[in-house]
Amino acid sequence: MKKRKRRGGGASAAFDRSVFPILLAAAARSTHRRTPHGSDSTVARLLRRALSRSRPSLHPLPASLVAILPLLLTSSSASVAALSCEVLGAAALQSMEASETLASDAAIADCLARALRRGSQRVAEAACNAIMDLSASSAGREHLAGSAVLQSILWNLFLESLISEALSAQKVLLKQINPST
Repeated sequence: MKKRKRRGGGASAAFDRSVFPILLAAAARSTHRRTPHGSDSTVARLLRRALSRSRPSLHPLPASLVAILPLLLTSSSASVAALSCEVLGAAALQSMEASETLASDAAIADCLARALRRGSQRVAEAACNAIMDLSASSAGREHLAGSAVLQSILWNLFLESLISEALSAQKVLLKQINPST
């Protein structure tokens, strides 16, 4: 009987054994809205600890990571979502192949676009950094150009410029109303 060769090798199997269960727990916790916020921080702390201790090899890119990233990027926990963006960026910088795989995944691109529009500045900054990391390769830039990510970035820039103009106009009006300030 012929043995089947495992895809991904030892690094992928080690990732699946050590880090993936924590990622799965983070995703499961974030989908249950009834969980107390303290449990979100506990899961984020566990995730941070697992990633900092083991520094798992993301080459070759574990399929389990690609599959669970969309859930983690849209987590209701800002810590989990931001950490997921950081992991995404780190994975994209590991190799051109990983960057292309991540950038070409439509679900990941859509979730990054949602993360940009999220109310949390920490998540939005982490998402921007992940997008820059994905854009390091020409293939990554090409894939992202056709996704919702580019529209989200342009929309955010437009809103920021409107807010900046409104604040400037408000200052001018306040000076006209009360010149002594």
